Amino acid sequence: MKHAAIALFATLLTLAGVSRADTLSDFQRAASQKGCASIPYDYLNSRCKDAQRKVTEYCKTDKIGCKGLDIDPLKKAIDGMKRKIDSLKRERDQFKRDGNRDEADRVDDEIDDIEKRIDDHKRQIDQNKREIDKRVDRGQRCVDARKRVEGAFKDAKSRAKGESNDEVRPLARQLLKQWEAGERGHADAIRSYNRAIDKCKDKR
Repeated sequence: MKHAAIALFATLLTLAGVSRADTLSDFQRAASQKGCASIPYDYLNSRCKDAQRKVTEYCKTDKIGCKGLDIDPLKKAIDGMKRKIDSLKRERDQFKRDGNRDEADRVDDEIDDIEKRIDDHKRQIDQNKREIDKRVDRGQRCVDARKRVEGAFKDAKSRAKGESNDEVRPLARQLLKQWEAGERGHADAIRSYNRAIDKCKDKR
């Protein structure tokens, strides 16, 4: 019984030593990395990388901003063309009353052309609205992914601050400094994408 207890104690000491060594090696590896790879905790490292893949998918693109998708100018152009049609109809009716059939037909052709342009503008408005909705959705997915990356680093900071191993603590402080240095840029990126989303919504 005594020998079994000694063996168990020795095993626990060995496991504890391996655990410390693994933690130290994880921190040593992480200290030479940037981004998600600098997180020494496996679960948080994986969580960060999964979110970062979504950041790459949704954020690293020109499909978030809505430049060139304005709708108001198209609506104003339609209103102007409708006023022009009203004016032409009065002109056409006057030609008909005067018995000038050729001029009335010419004005009718002009009205037809303007109505076709109105239809083109309406189709463009519908197309722009669909594209705006897509880009708002993409922008929101981008922001959500960045927030998940931010959350992984926040949790990593919390754990790193609680490290008690004398060999690990200096590396933990180094990583904390590195992570905190990148926080402002990350927050600025989120604000930038939120502004782009708001501008897109304003174009609807």
